[in-house]
Amino acid sequence: MAWKSFAIFATEKKTSYFDSKPKHINARAHELLDELGFKNYRQISYLNFDKEVNTQNKELFIGAYEQGFILCEANLACELFADDKQKLIPNRDPKYIRIKEKILDYYPHGQVLAIVLHSTVKLWGYSLYENGELIRSAAGSADDGQFTDYGEFLNEENQFFEKNDYNSLIAKGRGEDFTLAVCKRYWGEFINKNKSIKKDFKLDMAEFSKSTGRFKSFFTR
Repeated sequence: MAWKSFAIFATEKKTSYFDSKPKHINARAHELLDELGFKNYRQISYLNFDKEVNTQNKELFIGAYEQGFILCEANLACELFADDKQKLIPNRDPKYIRIKEKILDYYPHGQVLAIVLHSTVKLWGYSLYENGELIRSAAGSADDGQFTDYGEFLNEENQFFEKNDYNSLIAKGRGEDFTLAVCKRYWGEFINKNKSIKKDFKLDMAEFSKSTGRFKSFFTR
């Protein structure tokens, strides 16, 4: 499966919460839209997570659940990789700095995971926050190699080290595999052996687009 994913997962749980397929709360999705400062967006659809994970530059998707949320947007996830001592992932937009802080404030004792995956250019990355603090960040691409490597290895990463060391695996282009492995702490075993999302994995989200002011959304809060 070709991935093009820019997503943030936030929850007060420290287990595979989203694998439990929690019910989407649409009113909460609209509240998050307002609280995070996304102006002039209107809801145009409900879609399943397997489509939302492939975001485009002008798309915004929010899955709002009782104990967490998922936010898919092309630029916002990159902001959670920013660090003065690290090279920034391309496409970082300064206007998202304040949104990052708000996201971390939602679950001060929980976890926030940001991922970037773009198979065409072999871009990969993940940043994990616990209790509001960055504990692990890793990212790279075909052109730049690995340009972020912060923190101690996670348990999900350690499973790869039985026969190969980390640098060797990254050099072989296994960054995407590391990213998907880290995602398991939220998603569980939702990916099959072909690295595609299982057909029975259902997780509703709301799709938003920039409003021109001409049309009113038919979707209720």
